[in-house]
Amino acid sequence: AKRPVILCDAMKNWKAIKRWTPAYLKKTCGSEIVEITAGRNQNQLYEMQMEKHVRSLPFGEYVDMVSSGEQTNDYYMVARNNFFMRPGVKPLLEDMEIFPEYLDPNNKGDGFYMWYGPKGTITPLHQDMLNIFMAQVRGHKRIKIIPASEFDLLYNHDGVYSLVDCENPDYRRFPRYRHATVIDVDLAPGEVLFLPIGWWHHVRALDTSITVSFTNFLFPNSYSWAHPKPRNGAGSNANT
Repeated sequence: AKRPVILCDAMKNWKAIKRWTPAYLKKTCGSEIVEITAGRNQNQLYEMQMEKHVRSLPFGEYVDMVSSGEQTNDYYMVARNNFFMRPGVKPLLEDMEIFPEYLDPNNKGDGFYMWYGPKGTITPLHQDMLNIFMAQVRGHKRIKIIPASEFDLLYNHDGVYSLVDCENPDYRRFPRYRHATVIDVDLAPGEVLFLPIGWWHHVRALDTSITVSFTNFLFPNSYSWAHPKPRNGAGSNANT
């Protein structure tokens, strides 16, 4: 049906929900060199220009940064870090139980993605080019979801991104956004959100948060992608 849905008991056998404390993460793979994005507060386009913000450091050092108690969006380990493909991180795969009715049970890290950061981290409004599972391991996230069919209300700016700030929309600059259908979802530990391809979403961490996302579905998850023509002559970018 291509509608978002929350699975409430899919993670009931995950050891990660209790195990993935800062101490456990540091002990298990703290010496592994990982990539984060940093200095995000200095650039409004930090997500679109992510390559300017990539920084490498030992995972244990990053765990300490996150555990400092600081509320910030200045640093964040986002999906594009190949975290689960790193040899030293393989033990963490044993703490997760893949959902065999939905995902490829033979996958060993390809198609798994880690999101890990402090309270206050934000993923700006965007859409994804694949279907995605978002499995919440620790902390809570507030997710604003908008149907893919409302593309022409969201001022697509660059690739899959919009410049609209869902939490404080500028209706003078983005007047059509006033008509968008915004669904607010709070995702709790142990819950899995299915996000269909093309649905727009904005994410804020309400606590120190760990999320694992999956794209390795048993069903085909590769698509030819084309932006639809805006309705009623409305332009698709922020300058129209």
